[in-house]
Amino acid sequence: MSNNGELVYLSSDGEDSDSMLLDASKPVSREQTCITDDYEGDSSELEHNDSNNSKVFNPISGINVFRINERELEFTLIGLKEKQGIHISGVFDIQIIKGGVVYNGVHYNASKDKISFSHPLTDAIPEIKSSFHAGWDDPLYLTVKQKKLIDIQVLENFVCVLKISSVNVDSLLDISRLYPDASSLWKPKINSSFNSSSSSDTFCILDRIYEDEFISQNNPIGWQEVIDNLFVAFKNQEYDMRVMVIGGKNSGKSTILRTLLETFMNKTLLNEDGTTFKSQEDILYMDLDPGQPEYSDPECISLTQINPTPVSRLGQRLGQHCHQKLQQFYYGSPSPQDEPSLYMEQISEIMKYFEERECMGTTLLNLPGWIKGFGMTIVNNVVRLFKPTHVICIDSSRLDAELEIQNEFTNAFQVKYEPKIYNVDSIFSHSTSPQNSQPKFHAPQIRTIKMLLSLHRLQSSNPMDTQYDFTPLLARKPLQISYGDSAGIRGIQFYEEYSDLKGDDIKGALEGTIVSLGLRRTWNDDKNKNVHNITRDAYPVIKPRIKSVNLSHYSLALVHSVDIENQVINLYLPKINEDKVRAKTKEIKNSVNENEDEWKYSWVIIRGKSDTPFCELYPKELIGMFNKYETVPYISTTRRKKYEHVWKVRKNVQRRGQSMK
Repeated sequence: MSNNGELVYLSSDGEDSDSMLLDASKPVSREQTCITDDYEGDSSELEHNDSNNSKVFNPISGINVFRINERELEFTLIGLKEKQGIHISGVFDIQIIKGGVVYNGVHYNASKDKISFSHPLTDAIPEIKSSFHAGWDDPLYLTVKQKKLIDIQVLENFVCVLKISSVNVDSLLDISRLYPDASSLWKPKINSSFNSSSSSDTFCILDRIYEDEFISQNNPIGWQEVIDNLFVAFKNQEYDMRVMVIGGKNSGKSTILRTLLETFMNKTLLNEDGTTFKSQEDILYMDLDPGQPEYSDPECISLTQINPTPVSRLGQRLGQHCHQKLQQFYYGSPSPQDEPSLYMEQISEIMKYFEERECMGTTLLNLPGWIKGFGMTIVNNVVRLFKPTHVICIDSSRLDAELEIQNEFTNAFQVKYEPKIYNVDSIFSHSTSPQNSQPKFHAPQIRTIKMLLSLHRLQSSNPMDTQYDFTPLLARKPLQISYGDSAGIRGIQFYEEYSDLKGDDIKGALEGTIVSLGLRRTWNDDKNKNVHNITRDAYPVIKPRIKSVNLSHYSLALVHSVDIENQVINLYLPKINEDKVRAKTKEIKNSVNENEDEWKYSWVIIRGKSDTPFCELYPKELIGMFNKYETVPYISTTRRKKYEHVWKVRKNVQRRGQSMK
């Protein structure tokens, strides 16, 4: 320890990284020297380097990172100096022990509350920046037991101290067992010489050596100004507030909406009368992007009600939310271009439901990045139906000139208003690290990850907790639902592309595919016409498309097999939905038994274009269980004939002559 109170490094050779962790059984004294492999030299050189790089956080055990592990107490303390920031990947809780932090433009004070974060490496990770406490005093939120484990005087060197702990997300990090491409979903692949966390932790502190393994989220300067203006409108709104974002693919639509939502939910302001303002109202999120949904099930669109929670939940949660879905439709494809008429029909039904609610609060709307050709026609139709009060146009130079935003709208109270339009830059247009702007995960990989998370999610006693079991679905017994009878599946519908399948092909078109198990509202006057009479070879195939208003998505499912002899379909459902489906099936059966002519709901399977994750059909850990004489499900060892292959139409082919002027 130097005379000025700074900690002094001693170099060491051959020390294991675990030796750098703080021994929680002994309090840290001011005279204790901290051993590290990251520095060789005297303290004067260290102080000089620290003054030149004060904004750069370099994690060093025993200096600014303290690992506490004693009995039931296991967490990590991180000390940040002025203007320093930190990036953390994974799923974790943060309690601000001292000072405050700024995250996506919102200031959070030190308190006893925990803030829940989710930072997968599929997305750019926002920086958690140090800040001072906004109050008159500078409290230190440590329990008596915690204060015994570390010398409080050590923390005086920092303006901000964070307590980081793992969260209860059982088996979430085990997804790579089933899907190897997700091995670096939560933690980088590179093994650092600095080991700030154990293998059991659900987070990883990122430093400069990981610069090729993650993307730092750098929002353009204009974003914060727009978000601040929208927050003022949110705080002072008299009627309903409707915000929509328009932009191309990967321009940052979901990011700016996520930041805006976190600002609305968590930003606290001091009013002129001395009181504080913090939102206590629900916010509606209209998720119309089936390819990259924020709150919907994979390849679905929805209207979700987001409730303020005592514990802030920040970051990207890969669609794993507990908020109530008011309405959800299964679109069955990541792109609206595949079935544009169905997409527009589902949007119209969501808009109609939304208007009938006469919402007086705030609604955010997320659109896909299809902004050319017919895509702009869809955007203009959504603008007309949604009647936004505020429109954010990202990289407006790329938007088609045919974008039409009316000069004036009228709300449900016959009050006329002019929509405010904001033009902002794309999130990657001001990237400070162009070499790092490339995504670490491609869109098909992210869709596979979200699909696996949905299929393997378990029922939890605490709705705020998320639990998973990534044991291959083939290893457990499927749920059996009969088809064709009164209490089972009364209808099977294919997309138009597959609507002319013959009876022998229907079984093969279902087995091993992802489908939507939906509830169809059945009206008495069309019951016989659409269910009983329209069948093909014992399958209850419904030829006319079921109207979206009569069909609601209930759960995604993987079809294991179709038993023609017993007229049973074997399905793998997410465990979180299995009990709900059983209870609903029992309810339908009881209603049919009471009065055959009065039933109102029935199960329907919708076969869209959703891709089945290959790892579900060919799980490596199960293949070894089959001997060479057994038949592996879904796998054929027979080679194709010389000229036998699948023809696919190539889309968006641009020839040389098309670009010539």
